[in-house]
Amino acid sequence: KVAVKDLEALYDQRESLPAKVKEAEEKVSRANQEGERAVVVLDGLMKRAQERFAPYTKVDFAIAAQRLDEGAYQQLKKDYQEAYAEVNYIQAEADQLLTTIRGNRQAAVQEALKACDTALAADPETKGWDQSARKELSDYAVAQGLPKALVETLSDPAAIKLIRKAMAFDRGTKSVKDAVQTVAKTKPKTPIRPGTSDGTSSSSERVRSEAMARLRKSGSMDDAEAAFLARLS
Repeated sequence: KVAVKDLEALYDQRESLPAKVKEAEEKVSRANQEGERAVVVLDGLMKRAQERFAPYTKVDFAIAAQRLDEGAYQQLKKDYQEAYAEVNYIQAEADQLLTTIRGNRQAAVQEALKACDTALAADPETKGWDQSARKELSDYAVAQGLPKALVETLSDPAAIKLIRKAMAFDRGTKSVKDAVQTVAKTKPKTPIRPGTSDGTSSSSERVRSEAMARLRKSGSMDDAEAAFLARLS
């Protein structure tokens, strides 16, 4: 028995999950966009500073000290130091910014992953979703050729469901092939006469019936896979 208020709270929670997933994905997108803009701006500043400093890299200050008067030489040294300091300053700012960008993006990605996993765990279609299930799916996706970095940051429940269905289909196909190969290698000791039963038909029907009953009751991917395999057995 469950109180109505508890059911309402659970319903409200499930209704809010898609919005939380979307909000988390938007944070990742904003973090990426802000990082890209900042990098572009700093890159422009760095190029200007390097262009200003470039002529001084070709100056031989020993010769300049001999050929220039004291005022011109001191001004040359001052300009060189200012240009050098500007390059170093922008480089330090760029390094700090990149560290901040990576930290913000990582935090946004972790939040999106958490929201995605929460939504999947609450979805009847992906009942029982947890970290072990995510690892299993990630290993499968990487084995199929998807980039590991992309798979490890995948936070779209719809995309994960599609990969999960593909994984279930591949497993079902492999199981069928293995079963066919096993049957092909096994010869019956006595031939079965036409019109007689080997005693396995009723057992197979019962397994299929039970698998379909579980699928209708739960609607989960695991039971769907089991029902699929039972129909092929």
